[in-house]
Parts: sequence; structure tokens; C-alpha cells
Amino acid sequence: MKVMIANIKLPKQWANWCADSGLRFNGSEFYLKGKGRHWRVNCYAEFECGDTYEEFDRWALSRIEYAPIPQSRAEFRQTVKDLIARISVPETEEESE
Repeated sequence: MKVMIANIKLPKQWANWCADSGLRFNGSEFYLKGKGRHWRVNCYAEFECGDTYEEFDRWALSRIEYAPIPQSRAEFRQTVKDLIARISVPETEEESE
């Protein structure tokens, strides 16, 4: 079953949380830029952190870390920190194969 992104409901304060954390919309509220990285909400209602601006080509080629969509400002801030920390760890040879 394919899930459409139009069916995903973001929290009412999503725009405020994004601005508070240094993320800005990049075309729509589902695609963001900030903290030197690309971000998005995917069709499975997961908040994703992708490659840096310099490394990003497209999402299909990106290294991605994800988490459930945060439901509070504090959770949003912590999720952003956690995703950046997880994606900043270099990949090992075993992971990339």
C-alpha cells in the first residue's frame, strides 16, 4: 500500500518549531533546509535528516537518519540534535556495502 504525503498531518506548531530550531521551508513544509543539511518528512510520517548542502544530490542517493515526527517543541529540538549526532558519525566499510 502506497501512502500519500498529502495524508500526513503535521503538528499545528510545526512552522514555529522549525524556525526555533534553525530550519526553514524549502518548497513546502515537508522539505526543509538548515543546520547545514537537508531535511524532510517522508511518506511514512518520518522526519528525516539527509546529506550536507555540499554532498546532497537527491534524496535517493543521500545517507539518511530518521525518527518519528515530534509532537512537542522540546521533542522537536531533541530530535534535531539526535538526528544530527547520528548522521555525523562516519559510515564504516561494512555499513556502506
